[in-house]
Amino acid sequence: MTKRSTKEQRSIELERLLAELRRRSLYTQKHSLPPLVVNNVDASPMVLVPGGKFEMGDGLDEDCGKHSVYLDSYYIGMYMVTNRQYKVFIDATGHRAPSQGAWIDAVSVWQGDTFPEEFATHPVVCVNWDDAKTYAEWAGCMLPTEAQWEKAAKGLQGYLYPWGDDWDEDKCRNRSNRLQDLTSEVYGYPDGVSGYGTWNQSGNVYEWCADWYGERYPETGSRENPEGPDEGSLRHERGSCWRYSDSLSFRCSKRSFCVPGALNDFRGLRIVKRLS
Repeated sequence: MTKRSTKEQRSIELERLLAELRRRSLYTQKHSLPPLVVNNVDASPMVLVPGGKFEMGDGLDEDCGKHSVYLDSYYIGMYMVTNRQYKVFIDATGHRAPSQGAWIDAVSVWQGDTFPEEFATHPVVCVNWDDAKTYAEWAGCMLPTEAQWEKAAKGLQGYLYPWGDDWDEDKCRNRSNRLQDLTSEVYGYPDGVSGYGTWNQSGNVYEWCADWYGERYPETGSRENPEGPDEGSLRHERGSCWRYSDSLSFRCSKRSFCVPGALNDFRGLRIVKRLS
């Protein structure tokens, strides 16, 4: 297969995915804001999550009790940030390349400041929280709060998993179906797309969130656009990853946290753009 035919095939696949997103969209006729935009800095397709209340938490763990939260409208990345996108970022800014993990077994596909072409559309990993935040700001965006991440994952129906209330290991990348490459393309597992049109919010890799770690949702405090504690030593992450197979860890409401400096091959990022 020639390089040209490979590019043509990828273009056809992207058009198919965008057409499927438009088909799934619940908001094309109900909102003046477009359901899909493309970020002009890093070319990330971003889907609209309309403002309103949603039920955050699922009550299945002590730290994720159910409660009502109001969020303003925002756009969130349809996909996680890819190696190809991150390459543009480091070329433009001189930022550190994600070529080394913190553990001896945290292997990066990057070689110096580049990577094999077959991993171009896989999520970038071996990025710490500061790396992720710097990328998001360069792209004119930010990291999602826990609440923004969870609302997008649950969809309008408030599902336990992005695709529904029943666990299905074939709808996300996990330990039971990972391959030699470990991660998958960010547009992999189309049956696991959320109701808002986001891909891989369960599985593949964990995603950094903006919030400092809070042991429990606060009994009092903001239920409108919450941003978590003002300070802390750990940052939240969401979504689980290819290392795990326990179905409970892939829930939309499942909370996890990590030291901000962690560099692992199972953690990446997704970006958010607020409208105000």
